Amino acid sequence: MLKRVLLATCAAGLTAGCSTVNELIDRVSAKSAPSTATATAPVRAVAAAAASSPASTTAPYVWVATFEYTKDLPSCLNNAENVLTKHGFADNRSRDHQGNDKFGRVYGDKPDGKISAVILCDMSGRFAITSVAVSGLDKDPSWKAYEQLFEAQW
Repeated sequence: MLKRVLLATCAAGLTAGCSTVNELIDRVSAKSAPSTATATAPVRAVAAAAASSPASTTAPYVWVATFEYTKDLPSCLNNAENVLTKHGFADNRSRDHQGNDKFGRVYGDKPDGKISAVILCDMSGRFAITSVAVSGLDKDPSWKAYEQLFEAQW
């Protein structure tokens, strides 16, 4: 069961998922050509700080949420994979699991490659947490994808 604990962007102080957010930004930026889309100020700050791409590349929109998690790491990763598949993030699926049974991530992309998501499972701290991050260059479709994952249970 998920308990909503925190909704924030990396720029607003979220530390557990910041490296994951940066990887997600890099993943979207690497797949996209320069665009005329613009990002909101806090997200642009995160993307500008994380992206090492030329200034002509537009920063993606990024949304992140972190929740307390009450199950173990294998449950979190397996359920995260199922949620990503259910919501259309089945392309370029990858799973990153540290051998210590304390930390892992599941990545996925929408079929058109314009929106990416990652779910992080971190059982290494005082509280077990899971984070979801969604990134894309187009604001509305990216936000809708984020809302779906934000409301999902894993």
